[in-house]
Amino acid sequence: MSDATVYTPGAFSNATWDGSWDSGDADFQGLPLYNPNAPVDYAHQDLELFIICLCDALAFCVIVGRTYMRKKKLNSLRADDWWMISAGLLLALIWWPCQIAANRLGSGLHWKNVTEVDKKNFWIATWGFSGYYIISSIIKISICFCHINLLPPNFTIFRRSIKGLCVVIMLLGLAETALWNFNCQPFASNFIWTVPGETCINLDIPRATWVGMSVLIDIIILLIPFKILQNTKLSDAEKKALMFVFSANLLGTATCLIGIYGIWQNRWSRVLQDSIFSETVWLILNNIEVLMYTLGASFPVLSPYFVARASGRTQSKRLPRLALSSWFPSFRRTQGSNAQSYGSSNSYEKTMSKESIISHPIPLSSMTREEANRPTKMEIKVTTAFDCESQPGNI
Repeated sequence: MSDATVYTPGAFSNATWDGSWDSGDADFQGLPLYNPNAPVDYAHQDLELFIICLCDALAFCVIVGRTYMRKKKLNSLRADDWWMISAGLLLALIWWPCQIAANRLGSGLHWKNVTEVDKKNFWIATWGFSGYYIISSIIKISICFCHINLLPPNFTIFRRSIKGLCVVIMLLGLAETALWNFNCQPFASNFIWTVPGETCINLDIPRATWVGMSVLIDIIILLIPFKILQNTKLSDAEKKALMFVFSANLLGTATCLIGIYGIWQNRWSRVLQDSIFSETVWLILNNIEVLMYTLGASFPVLSPYFVARASGRTQSKRLPRLALSSWFPSFRRTQGSNAQSYGSSNSYEKTMSKESIISHPIPLSSMTREEANRPTKMEIKVTTAFDCESQPGNI
């Protein structure tokens, strides 16, 4: 082997052989040879496996529960539900199994504890690690579509802006995934184990960029419902309850920021020393982050209960099946004869007035059908896509 720096292919195999290994020899990839007499830290490996399985199992159960509640109460699934279902499928079928496989093949140990056969299989399993970026992106897109459901059809600019944000989110996730899986030259080294990588991208910069962009996107997503709440006639207590519900997404944001520690623990200089051991903290925090984002995206499904509690009303065991764009209190109400069409879940979109919307201070979740059909005495005339102006009605 030459004295030149040699990088191994794959995302977590970016190790270099510079004589700093405990093992006295290296394989053709520049990795330490398997040493059956070397001590093995199984506790470190098992801790990684336990947290991965715990977080992913909880996240999957939350997605299943969220979907069941939405389907049961609304008899239909909307765009945000399908995005969450997609995230759950990717988690259960790709990301979670690949992490388990990588753990059993050596993740959490040292390279000298891994056999030559397991090294190759581990490298293949790490392809699935990129699922973290895709799943996180999909969950954020689901939150965006949940907010779109709250907007009346005449908020065209606002709707398009949110959809544009969704495009940015997905492009960021795809870019990070591409850098993860195709980061070495020659290009064939990313697919063929027997082709050593000569140069690879330092992944510290893409990871840091991911954290910075994720936090910025989360802040923008959080501002969307706050802007919507400003244009409603809900009581202060109900608004505070809904702000709490929407702010649940900050659970994922906080974990993403904590993930900086995991990036530092798995920084380039440590990857060059022993990548599969130093990756443990980073993998654990990734799984906790996905769980937190899943919880944050599911809180809005329970918004009627939070609002009912805040307004001092006892939540009925059976919510009335009114036309809701989601389970939120109605930010979008129709006037006059349009109110009679609330019987079906899709009639709202068909009868929504292009000129004005009416907001009622009582959440629909706590109203009977008769109360919902009574016309209100406050009309909110839409002046722009982002601003509403209150004027007394003529009723």
